Amino acid sequence: MSKVLVFDYGFGGERFAKFLQKEMPFLAVDIISEKRYADFRKMGTGAIFKNVDESVEKYVGTGDVIVLASFFVTETTIMRLQKKYPEQRFVGFSIPQRQKFMCRRF
Repeated sequence: MSKVLVFDYGFGGERFAKFLQKEMPFLAVDIISEKRYADFRKMGTGAIFKNVDESVEKYVGTGDVIVLASFFVTETTIMRLQKKYPEQRFVGFSIPQRQKFMCRRF
């Protein structure tokens, strides 16, 4: 059985984990609540990476995939995490390029 770790930063991670559990019952899904960092928008990218890295580090190697269930966290940290922990698979939430452009316009 594959193990998926979903990091919930306060913006839908728990809902996403429950969706995975319902739609893919063959997966072992664990939810790791990190809501203490819910307002990353007030931090610089270095501080965001430091906080996310500290919360993720102890779980590296304990699951097949680590899901960063936050668009903002994905955009600011996933490439650095993948470089630091090449043996661990990370996935995250992203907005397609066109939608990104539209979000920035308004």
